[in-house]
Amino acid sequence: MKTLADLKGLKTRTYDKNGALVMEAVGATPLALPFSEVYTSLQTGVIDMAMDTADLLYAFKIIEQAPNVLHPDLLTTNWIGCWMNLNTFKKLPADVQKIVLDAGKKLEIVAASEINPAWEKMIFDNWKKTPGYSFTKMSDAERQRWAAACPDTPAEWAAEVNKLGYPGDQIVKRFQELTAQMGHKWVRNWGVKK
Repeated sequence: MKTLADLKGLKTRTYDKNGALVMEAVGATPLALPFSEVYTSLQTGVIDMAMDTADLLYAFKIIEQAPNVLHPDLLTTNWIGCWMNLNTFKKLPADVQKIVLDAGKKLEIVAASEINPAWEKMIFDNWKKTPGYSFTKMSDAERQRWAAACPDTPAEWAAEVNKLGYPGDQIVKRFQELTAQMGHKWVRNWGVKK
């Protein structure tokens, strides 16, 4: 797979509504499946490909059934987080709450700038050992075509968040600014007000 045309008609496991919209934009057929069924669905031909983060694909050994990796690099995520029950958090003294929040902010930056890139490199280095493995990084022109074909779901999300009284537009804009500073090359400006 090297171009968007290669994706047309493929049955693709997607992770959510937005993932389905991204695949529909290029003519693929999105299917909702629990991730626990992806390996056997690839093995039996229920789906042709799976779309998700490298860490999840790695953890479930999806490379064994789908050794051809297409890396469109359309979006960027920070998939390391620290989760805490809100009721437990509220029971903490204010000074400890501040420490937890400050540590979480630092973790996000370290994860985005150091941990996630190192983890992804390790994953791709390990996948190279797989028989039949191929890796295609989509060209900038194809990435731009794909991004242009997609609905601006970040703008929709921002509008919903704005209605709740939070600065959704500013969050989307700032996320793109920060990730660009860290090296992500955006091929489209997302979250544009209509």
